[in-house]
Amino acid sequence: MDNKINRLEKANDLIKTIASCGRKFFYDRGIIGELFIMRGRVYYRDSYSQHNILINKRPSWNGFSGGGTCQSLIKQLKDFILTGKTIPLSITLGWGPDWIQDADPWGYGFDKYQVRITAYKLGICTNEKCKEIV
Repeated sequence: MDNKINRLEKANDLIKTIASCGRKFFYDRGIIGELFIMRGRVYYRDSYSQHNILINKRPSWNGFSGGGTCQSLIKQLKDFILTGKTIPLSITLGWGPDWIQDADPWGYGFDKYQVRITAYKLGICTNEKCKEIV
């Protein structure tokens, strides 16, 4: 059974994979954004601003340089870290209806499969659609 620290490491591994593919979200000037836990709360250290951002339900995060899809993924990773709840197939990782049409909403090109494979292998996404490409 995974604990929070183990799930935190897995979430950061997924962020590193995303930062190394396609448009390199979560990456800026040699720095990769990362999640960390402090006093029982999950924070994100932004790659561009270097601000530590408390991940919560507020509509705006001061210092966050990513867009709404990146923010949505970070929120889902926070839930994964705290509860073990896996991330469903969604536009967040380039799935949803676009899966069938093989669309590329994040501009990954062929690298998007590496993101999907990593999410599945880390246990962050356990859906059968993920399993099909591994």
